[in-house]
Amino acid sequence: MTYTLRSRNYIDTYSRPAMFSLLLIFVVGSLLLEYGESILLGCSVLVLYGIYLYLYAPARQRLVEGLRDARYSRTTLAMVFIPLWSFISAIWSEARLDTLGNSLMYFYLLILYLAMKYEFNEDHYRKRLFQAFTLAIAGTMGYLVWQYASAYVRHEAIVRDRFISTIENSNNLGIIAMMFFLICASLVRSAVGWKSRFLYGVLALFSLAGILTSQSRSSIVVIGVMLIYIIWKYNPKYILVLALLAMVVVVTPTLQQRVLDIFSYEQNVQRVKVWHVASMLFRENPFFGVGANAFRVGYVRIFEANPQMFNNYDIKVLWHAHNMFLRFAAEQGIPGLASLFLLIGGSVRMMRSITKAQVYRASRSFLMDGVYLAIIAFYLGNILDSYWMSPKPLFVFYFILGLAGGYARHHRLSS
Repeated sequence: MTYTLRSRNYIDTYSRPAMFSLLLIFVVGSLLLEYGESILLGCSVLVLYGIYLYLYAPARQRLVEGLRDARYSRTTLAMVFIPLWSFISAIWSEARLDTLGNSLMYFYLLILYLAMKYEFNEDHYRKRLFQAFTLAIAGTMGYLVWQYASAYVRHEAIVRDRFISTIENSNNLGIIAMMFFLICASLVRSAVGWKSRFLYGVLALFSLAGILTSQSRSSIVVIGVMLIYIIWKYNPKYILVLALLAMVVVVTPTLQQRVLDIFSYEQNVQRVKVWHVASMLFRENPFFGVGANAFRVGYVRIFEANPQMFNNYDIKVLWHAHNMFLRFAAEQGIPGLASLFLLIGGSVRMMRSITKAQVYRASRSFLMDGVYLAIIAFYLGNILDSYWMSPKPLFVFYFILGLAGGYARHHRLSS
């Protein structure tokens, strides 16, 4: 009896700090580790958080209360439904192993979101989580700048996809750098003292370098649109950043060509064909779809069955529909598409309630303004491309949603 009581006291005393430390490691590791190691880390967190909930009753109670209140939170409802429907879709999926792997990623990212919203939503926890996130992104972007600087000194060829730091590919690098740039740009406005302002300014410039070196067309276009919005809504001085961005694009031939490719007839015809294939897959099975992360198999089937639609230049195997909405429709049918719209509507509603709240305005912090802009940028970027199934961009998206969700939960705001 005494041994059991001591064990329970030990669990009550050390389990929450230990779980939070593991969450910090997960945040840093998910961005700094390579793809395979970050997935393994995420699966470990999924298992260990389940054990934590089993052993630590207060955490279990907080989660149950939060999920009970989730019927009033569109964001949380969507976050819970997406992995569940993705897992169920493995029953009829045309690429079952890909679907199950995708569902596993959804579940450990859901754990990250739920932990940040319901278990570690106090101010000091959110601050440390954001510091860990900033450290990881700064390390990623700093390493990228160092790679390019070293190549320049050695007079080596600098081509797209050569340097992507620890991100999976250049497009993912572009969307992550863009989201972090918008957060840093907002923090510069509220920084107290020149040291903090200088730090966030440098991080913003590093992120801008990440956007440009990625040569991602969607990221360059979206960051231009977001800068115009910032100039109009917040601070006209950001016209200097927009001018710098435009100047670099104009004087760099590869960037210039990437931007001009947006208006390329061949590029647009190929993109429209991919969207048409996605709509055909949706019409074939409007309720179930082909299964989460199974677009590749459906695309190949349509390609082989309709050779008259394609020419020799078209890609024969394509992993996604280059549009988040069409991808959800083709892969997960009407329920999946409805959950996506629920997530977009819920997250925008949550961010509006946070940024308009008196408690937030009184804090004179613009962090959540940056999070709001980053969320909108993520949605806009997914219109021309599809970053949704990519682990690292999706991790950043879930993290900032968890950061905002925790703030809304702690201050009793609409989420």
